Amino acid sequence: MGQDTVPVGTSNRKAREERLLQFDALAAFANLGDSPEDWASFRGRYPDFFPGYLTEWVYRTATDWWRLLNLSETPPDNWMEFHERWPELFSETTEDWAPRAAKARELMALGWPPLFVYRNFLGMVWSNEDADGNCLRFLLGCH
Repeated sequence: MGQDTVPVGTSNRKAREERLLQFDALAAFANLGDSPEDWASFRGRYPDFFPGYLTEWVYRTATDWWRLLNLSETPPDNWMEFHERWPELFSETTEDWAPRAAKARELMALGWPPLFVYRNFLGMVWSNEDADGNCLRFLLGCH
């Protein structure tokens, strides 16, 4: 007793509005672009899209992938950060930067970070290109 109740009409309307917002987020994610600016914009609009324990990992792996995929032939000012972060790819000197950067770009071109895997699978489900349901099962964690 003493608890306020929410009228059924109000409760249903709020639930409907919440579902529409979730569909907006799914649509925005399915159409997410490939650049860090696109991810930052999406993350700002939908900060809780991924579960909290995955959020940093999803965006960090995409950012790392982008940085390595877009390395130039000349070392950046912060080149030592690359050696410290990825010692298996970069040495302690800039003398062999160009071939190592080329190898890093080559490796990054072989695959997508999870952010894009999730986006691409959702796009396939959304556009009805997932006839066997494997993409949906993956997205639901049943694969």
